[in-house]
Amino acid sequence: MFVFFYLNLSLIAGLVAITHACGFVDIGSILIIDAIAGIISFLGVTVLKYKFSYDDSLDVFGAHGLNGIFGIIATGLLATTLIGPKKWVFLWQL
Repeated sequence: MFVFFYLNLSLIAGLVAITHACGFVDIGSILIIDAIAGIISFLGVTVLKYKFSYDDSLDVFGAHGLNGIFGIIATGLLATTLIGPKKWVFLWQL
């Protein structure tokens, strides 16, 4: 049950993180974003939740909030010129 819960959470986190970038990145970048999103969601649920002691019974912030922010940043950093007009289009805003 424990492994199944974190597996489902990581799958949802990967989908949340890639939603912003799905039209602007290539397949290799999708794999990178999803792998990092799974790690972020696991750390958000297991470490940050207990460190800052916030009440999130369904782990929505760890799965959706953190990975939504990561997905927005990763879209700008990994966007390609095949689909979008400019590469690294978000980098100047950082």
